[in-house]
Formats: sequence, structure tokens, C-alpha cells
Amino acid sequence: MTDSSSKPFSLVEKGSSSSNIKTTDQVIDEIGFGTFHMQFLLICGVAISCEAMELALLVFLQGCAIAEWNLNTSEKAILASAVALGQLIGLLIFGSLSDKYGRRLLIIAGWIIIVSFGMISALSPNFWALSILRFFVGIGIASQVVMFDLAVEILPAEFRGRLLVFAEIFFVLGELIIALLAYALLDTYGWRWLVFYTAVPVFAVAIMGIWFIPESPRWLVSQNRGTEAEAVLSSICISSKRVIPAYTLKASSGSGFKEGDFSELFSKKFFTVSRKVWPIWAATTFIFYVLVIDISTYFQINSKCEFKYDFIFLINSSGLIGVAVATQLIDTIGRRISQCGLATIAGIFALILAFCHATTTESVILVMGTKAAMAGLVSVVWVAVTELYPTEIRGTAHGTANFVARFGAIFGTVYANAVLGKFFASGLAIVAACVIITYCAFYLPETKGAMLDHSYDYDPSRNDNSEEEDRLLQSNFDES
Repeated sequence: MTDSSSKPFSLVEKGSSSSNIKTTDQVIDEIGFGTFHMQFLLICGVAISCEAMELALLVFLQGCAIAEWNLNTSEKAILASAVALGQLIGLLIFGSLSDKYGRRLLIIAGWIIIVSFGMISALSPNFWALSILRFFVGIGIASQVVMFDLAVEILPAEFRGRLLVFAEIFFVLGELIIALLAYALLDTYGWRWLVFYTAVPVFAVAIMGIWFIPESPRWLVSQNRGTEAEAVLSSICISSKRVIPAYTLKASSGSGFKEGDFSELFSKKFFTVSRKVWPIWAATTFIFYVLVIDISTYFQINSKCEFKYDFIFLINSSGLIGVAVATQLIDTIGRRISQCGLATIAGIFALILAFCHATTTESVILVMGTKAAMAGLVSVVWVAVTELYPTEIRGTAHGTANFVARFGAIFGTVYANAVLGKFFASGLAIVAACVIITYCAFYLPETKGAMLDHSYDYDPSRNDNSEEEDRLLQSNFDES
């Protein structure tokens, strides 16, 4: 602490007597939002941009690989799915391990994998080498789920939803940066330099992260590592120039959840939530990949490594509008209604796209509308899922949701390559996915302003909750 009157605090067991025992939630909320959080969100944002660049690279990489190696339909689908398959494996690794061994270690390991295999993939001599190397890049990208979990666990509840949605603006910026890089490099230097330079920012983020990214104090408390949790919270206070009264830090509440236990997601307490979360993630990712493949197909020039960059840049920039709208909605009308509303808007634009014989300009406008709504939706979906599960299994739950989403990604790439940029077929598929999202999101618990340390005494799987339990739900999930 920065004030001499604020003596060091200690981790105390549940039930111990103290004049000022506080949970991690309460301490983080008292510290509030400061310089540390701005620096942390900047690094988090740059990392999100890097992830977006690696994913959006597919728009250009697939077209250039087809032109250079004359790929058939099956090979196109394999290349398009390589990163998603890598993420599928990576999410099984990173989510569970982050609950057992901490957030920081797994985040840094993921960055190292992205940099290494991202740069090496620029030297790929053939289609199979490129596909395998991009598969390993996908494994590294899976670690960004853990980065988001750390952000959820370190931000105060009052600002958490709005700030995490705002951070997703960096994803849109990453899509715009890769479009600008492609415009600057493809015609003159070719796709290999584009692939190489896409991995360079990740290297810079890794260097900054090693020195600055802390371990999650919530995770440390769940492991009864009070001294380390004390050090992290103290450093946040010092960095943010905050002084808070002396207190003792409450130990983990003893929820009984085993760290990284996948089976908890199927327990009576959480399966009701999980079975709604998973279709939302699969459908959302399906739409993302359908849009990526459609854009690369529709705006590629004569099957060459040339693209209509102005249209691609314009479409990607529409995501800024969607994220800005979601930033205002998420802490105003809540997570559930935000997801339902944005999915409905995306579905309406896609429906018009499917049945309207639009000109190129009209098609661009309709795709922009769909893209904007989906950018906002994705940002809310990412925030909501992390608030629905306790610290002990948050990484596992988030990783599993992303794991399920990869099936949506793989199906999306295969489907989009099969319909080859035909907006009628793509539009109808997007509408169907939006219906699934809207239905499932409507029946999720609302977590706006939720205190993460105290959101799990209520059992969402039961329909016979007493009035007392309903009151507890109100105090747990409604904004205090």
C-alpha cells in the first residue's frame, strides 16, 4: 500500500474474526480503475489486435495460396480450417491448464507459439507445410482466451463490462491493419512477407507482457497463495496511485470446485448454463468464418492474389460501429438483451442479403450491417461467458466454449467454400445461426454488475428456488 496507515494485509481463512475482512471482489472494486488498468488494457488490446490479424489473414492467404498452388476444393477447405483446428486442440490445453497453473504462464507460452510458427510459416514450401504451420499458430491463438479471463478477474465490476467490450475495438483495428498491410505488401512483396509481418506485433506484445502482465489475484486466492495475491493487489494500488484502508483478505470461499475440472461443466449446477452457452459460441463463430470466406471470395479479383481492398477495408471498419454500440448497451440493458438484440439485427441484414438481388454497393452495405452487428455481439458474448462460472473453472469453461466454437468455425469454412460467395446460401445460414443465438441468450442468467466471488450460491438449474434463493440471485447477479 502507498499509505503508512495502510498496514499489509493477510489471507485469512473463512470464518476467521477480523474487523475488516474483505473478498478479492471488494478489494478490486475499492481500488477502482486507474493507471495500471489502462496499461493492462492497452497490452490486452494489442494482443487482441494480433489475434484478429492472424485470423483475418485468412482472407488474403487463402486467395494467394489458391493462385500459387492451384488448390482444389478440399485443399482450400483444409487451409481455411487449419487455424481453427489448431485452436480446437489449443483450447483443450490452455483452458484447463490455466485453472491449474495460473493465467500468466499460459498467456506467455501462447505468444511464443504464435511468433515462432507464424514467422516460420512464411517460409512454407508447399500447401501442406503451410497448413501444418498455421495449425500450430491456431494452438497459440487459443491462449488469448486466458488473456481475456485475466482481464475479467482484474477489472472492477463497475467498469468490467464496458471496458472489456471496448477492448474488442482492437479486434476490429487488427482486421483493418491486416487489410492495410495486404494493400502495402501483396502486390510488391507477396504473401510470405505479409505472413511474416503479421507475427511481428505478437513478438512486441510478448516482450511487454513478460514484464508487465501479473498473475490473477483471484486465482492466487483460490490457490491459498495469499502472499502473492497481496503483492499483486499492492502493485495495482501503487501503479494506480490508490490508497485504501487496511484490511485482511478473505480466503477462497471453499466452493468445492476442483481447478480445471471439466466435469463441473456437466454438473447439475452448471449444465443448464453450459448447454445454452455452447450453441451461442458455435453459431457466432460459424457466422464469423462464413463472412471471412465470403469477403475473400466475393472481393478477390479474377482468382488471383489481388483484392478490392477498398471494399474489404470498408466492411471491416463497420465493426467499430458495432463495438461502440455494444459498449453502450452491455451495462445499460445487460448481457442477455444485448446478445438477443445484436443477433436479431445481424439476422435482419443477412435475411435481406439473401433475398435481395443487390448491386455490389448494396451488397457491401448489407454485409457491413451484418459485420457491425456481429462485432458487437461477439464482444458481449466474450464478456458474458466469463461471468457465468467461478474462478476455479473459469478458464476451463471459457476454453470449452471456445472449443465448441471451433466446430462452428470448421463447419463455417467448409460451408462457405462450398457455396463460394453466394449470398443467398450464406445469408440463410447466418439467419439460422442468429435464431439459435437469440433463443439461447434469452434464457441465460443476467450477470451485469455480478460480484465474481459470490455468484455461485444460486443454482440456475433448479426451477423450484425459494423466495430466499430468488433474493440471493438478485443480490448476486443484479448490479449492487
